[in-house]
Formats: sequence, C-alpha cells, structure tokens
Amino acid sequence: MIGIFGVVSIAAAVAYKHSPRNWNWNAFAPFALLFSLILTRTVIGNCSAEDHFYLEKSLSLLLLPLFFALSPIVYGKKDVKTFMLLFAFATILMSIAGMAMVGLYFNEQIGMNGKWMNWNALVHHPDFSFFIRTAFEDKTSFHPTYASLYLGIAFNIFLYDLLTNNTPFKLSKSLSAIFLMGLALFAEITLASRTPFVATFIGAIFIVATQMKNKKFVLPIIVGLALIGWQGSKLSPSIASRMNEVSIHNVNVPKAGHEDSFNLRRGILHCSFEIIKENWLFGVGPGKVQGKLDSCYEGFDKDVYKDRFYNTHNQYLDYWAGMGILGPLALLFLLAISFWKCLNLNLGIGLSICVIFAICMLTENLLIRQYGIVAFSYFLCLFSFINRRNTI
Repeated sequence: MIGIFGVVSIAAAVAYKHSPRNWNWNAFAPFALLFSLILTRTVIGNCSAEDHFYLEKSLSLLLLPLFFALSPIVYGKKDVKTFMLLFAFATILMSIAGMAMVGLYFNEQIGMNGKWMNWNALVHHPDFSFFIRTAFEDKTSFHPTYASLYLGIAFNIFLYDLLTNNTPFKLSKSLSAIFLMGLALFAEITLASRTPFVATFIGAIFIVATQMKNKKFVLPIIVGLALIGWQGSKLSPSIASRMNEVSIHNVNVPKAGHEDSFNLRRGILHCSFEIIKENWLFGVGPGKVQGKLDSCYEGFDKDVYKDRFYNTHNQYLDYWAGMGILGPLALLFLLAISFWKCLNLNLGIGLSICVIFAICMLTENLLIRQYGIVAFSYFLCLFSFINRRNTI
C-alpha cells in the first residue's frame, strides 16, 4: 500500500510539475530526523543482519512522510476525518471477524466431550484472558496489543465523529457512531490489553475537551467515560484478571510458577536500564538491543525468561538503548510537533491519537512491527501535512 501511495504521489508531482522547492520540507523534517538517527546508528560500527532488519522495518518513518511531502494534493480536516473513518470501519470489521473466529474455536471445545463443560467454566478460568489473546492472534495473525491500539483509535474516531456531526441525518448517524463505539470498546475489553485500554479513555478526554460545543457538559461526559472504563475493567473477566496483576506488591522479579504479564516487566526494565546505563550516550545499535537483553536475562530464573526473547516493552527505552539519548528525544520531538499542530488546529482527534501513541509506547515497542510503525507514521503524517488553508 505504501508503494502504491508512493507511485500515485510521484505521478501527481510530475503531472502538476510540483517542484522540490515547493515540497513541504518543514513537515517532513521531524520524521527525517528520527530516521536519520536510526540510519546513522545502524551503519556506524559492526553492522549486523539484525541492524539491517531493524532499519528495513523503520523505512515507513521515511517513505510515508516523503510521499506526503512531495505530493501536490492537499488535505483538510474533512479529508482527514474521511481517511480516519475508513480506518475505523476497517478496524471494526477486522475485530468482528476475529472475534467470530475465536468464538467458533472455543465453542468447539465446550460440552461433554470438550475441554470445558460450559462457557461459564471457560470465562471464569484464571487464564481466560491468555486463552482469548492467544486464540485471537492464532486466528488472525494480529497481535492483540496492536489490535487493541487500533480499536482504541477507532473508538476515539467515532467519538470525534459523534461530536462533530453536522449532517442532515444527525440522529441516525449519532446512533450509529454510539453503536460502533460500543463494538470497539467491547472488542478492546475482551482482548484485555491494559495500556491501550487506559490510553483510549485518556485520549477521549482531549476530544471531549476540544470538540464539545457546550462546555458545561465537558466534565460530566469525562466523568461518565471514566466510569465506563472503570466498570469495564471490573466487570469483564478477561481484562479484570489483567488489571488485578497491577499492584505495588507484584513488582519483584518473578520466579517460575509465579510470573505474570506485569511482574515479568520488572526484569525487563532492569535489563533495559542496565544497557542504557552503560551506553546512554550513543547506544549499542538498534539491532543489538535484543541480544544484550537476552544475555542479561540469563541472570534471572531461566524457567521464566528462557527462550522468551522479551524486548524492552518501552519504545523510548528501546530507542535510548539502541541509539543513545538522541533516540527518545527525536521521537518525543516528533510527537510534540504533531501534538502542537493539532492543538493549533483544534483537531481533537489528532490530539487524542498522539496521546494514545505516546502512552502505549510506555509499555510496548510499537515501532518494531509493521502494524505499529505504519499506523504511527500514517496518522502523524495526516496531522503534519494537513492544509491549514482548508480546515473546514
């Protein structure tokens, strides 16, 4: 898809004689800065196959903004809203299909001859969230954390559409938006990814605060959203079990038989900071971080960390360990520039998505998979290259 977009952009630039001096270099610069750091740190030193692979996965940070920059086509708020609604609808369709496959898969295991006597026994099993997440990834080849990120963005896109709805069919469209928000939230709760779930509601605050015309309703709606999120985290067995892992009493490095998705991060953070402490200025090279982490994990209970290949689970720490202090600073600069542009345009959905990405990158390496880096580059390009003269 990026290739098709690139061909269209180049063809349009040639057809309209769009000279390079008229390209939007200012919007392109923050993306180029981040990619140039990855490129520089990759080619300097002993460049391994892992370094090349990391660089290849990061190409979206260069190509997407470059194609946006050279294209003579301009986008306004209406266009951006249309593109985002298409993304949201596609996400909902993908999620419904995935959930249906998961439901059919578990239904085959229910009954006298199955693994579970009934649905109640399955749903209340302590590992229900693990079963759901694993089955979803097996059936769709889509990691549940990235699916949850997409669903959180979709939820906020439909919320933005609801609050900016000025069509003649306002009631029916509003009801449709509410229904789709419910579907997105149900799927996200079922997939039980904690950080995207929390980020969804924090992002929603920015939409309500900027797009709500009657400001006296802002606080009640924000409180209502908080209550919905809190109740959802308590009532759904899948995400409730994951939320219950988060505790100040569960922060020690785990041992075999006593590990969960939360305390495992204690060892991950320890090893990440060990790498950064020794290489804080220039890093070890983007493709070498995982090898250093695996070596560090050998100092822990091998039954817990053996052959797991856990990454830093923090995009800022991953860039710091790989590229030195300039890595996370360049990433934060790109996010800050995008956020500032959305703030100036009063584009609540842009603020929301920037916040969602910023929060999710605290617990996930979103930019080491195509599912994450392409979505990140795409949305930030929409906000960075929006035409300020066409913002109706």
